[in-house]
Amino acid sequence: MAFGIALMAGLTSSSLLVKIVTGLGHAALAWILWYQAKFVDLTSKASMGSFFMLIWKLLYVAYFLMPLIR
Repeated sequence: MAFGIALMAGLTSSSLLVKIVTGLGHAALAWILWYQAKFVDLTSKASMGSFFMLIWKLLYVAYFLMPLIR
């Protein structure tokens, strides 16, 4: 949901460049999260831990895109 809200916030910008960068950036991050979620083995602690770390990595990348939303 966080990537979707950030995507919508970026798309409401008045600058075309900001719309493109934030739109594509957050859409790509959301797709990566969705794609990797299909391969998580809920019975494996290592698999769940790896997915949890992926979520944090994606959020850190999203933090770099946030200043572009105006």
